[in-house]
Amino acid sequence: MILAMDLGSTAFKAAVFDRNLQRVGSGACALRYDYRPGGVVELNPAHVLDAVRTAVKAATTGIDLTGLAAIAITSQAQTFTVTDAEFRPLIPFISWLDTRAAGTCKTVAATGAWADFGRHVSFPELLPAMQLCQLVHLQATQPELLRDGRRALPLPCYLVAMLSGDAVCDTNLAAMSGLYFMQLNEWWPDALAACGLAKNALPALVDAGAVAGHTTERAVAVGLPAGIPIVLTGNDQTAGAYGAGVHERDAVLIALGTCQVAYRAPAEPPAPDRTVAVGPYPGDAWYAMAADVCGGSLINWGQGILAGCETDDKFFAAAAAAPSGWNNLRFEIGADGNCNAWRHLTTGHTPGDMARSIVETLVRRMAGLVDTLCAGSKPDTFLLAGGGSQSTLWTTLLAEALSRPLIPTSADPLTGAARISRFQINQQGDQT
Repeated sequence: MILAMDLGSTAFKAAVFDRNLQRVGSGACALRYDYRPGGVVELNPAHVLDAVRTAVKAATTGIDLTGLAAIAITSQAQTFTVTDAEFRPLIPFISWLDTRAAGTCKTVAATGAWADFGRHVSFPELLPAMQLCQLVHLQATQPELLRDGRRALPLPCYLVAMLSGDAVCDTNLAAMSGLYFMQLNEWWPDALAACGLAKNALPALVDAGAVAGHTTERAVAVGLPAGIPIVLTGNDQTAGAYGAGVHERDAVLIALGTCQVAYRAPAEPPAPDRTVAVGPYPGDAWYAMAADVCGGSLINWGQGILAGCETDDKFFAAAAAAPSGWNNLRFEIGADGNCNAWRHLTTGHTPGDMARSIVETLVRRMAGLVDTLCAGSKPDTFLLAGGGSQSTLWTTLLAEALSRPLIPTSADPLTGAARISRFQINQQGDQT
């Protein structure tokens, strides 16, 4: 059996899978964030462990854990804390939703010292939520916090430390932090210097999909036995893509969720591109990902302002009943995802016309993401996942725009994490 954990943004989820990767138990615990002025979004460390404990207990109730072969962990990216040498948190976890470092990020980017940033890490440019920017901000505002002996630990690395006694991070998540140099396969000296950190302030590194350690007696605190291998499976998008078999089918995975995401695992390392995120993928491979902050979030916005479109069913029914681009109506989105506006809107247009124009704009933007991701050469296989995949209108228009059929799939991070872990455990068994 394999216990998979997904340390997501809204909830921590856990599931137990048998040897055939059939789910035999599951559980979840919603997260409670602390929102404060100045863009602060934090998680209480005690709540983090409670959430893990709650999800694991629900998933393993009635299951004999003596047959547990591995624990697989996938996670949201960026969220981290600072601990002492004994892994005791000194501050709350700073969420990837936190924007307190936005000003610092702009200042750092303006220096020009990071002009080639996107050539070395996953993201093409500095982002406020990135651990690099957050740590530079902490160094400027709380310099005593990062003195010798302190550790900066991403969320899954902290959990590994709590379970095993060792802080370890996989290269997939490390590359998203802004602190890891992919070509050198190690923490980036220039980034560490900018944060005022020594190399030993960051976790040890293992490949994405590798065993990070084994549980010790520490794991009893969250209801798990000692002696179980812990496999780090990267961020949740990667785990979901692996579960969908993107790497086996030379496919593009399209996720129509809160954001729109196009993801693939090419045979060769992707060339640097300012609009595409790249990074390590399990099995010594690579991934490339293009994302749009507009997706289901924009649908939700439209539901809130368009009469008769208050639910998903009503929104898409109204949109499907409206003609395409009637009287040149077009919905436009500002460069930052805000300042949205309808062009050529008249009193003759209905809420259905306006709803359809939103969907058509999302389709155009996703088609653009795919063109960017595939560099003009589209593969034959497109997999479709996410809540938006339930909309016949959205998916039909997208298939037409891509000139390819869309194959529904499950891109569940828990299943993907379990699959990666099973492969790793089997590999180890073959070598013994």
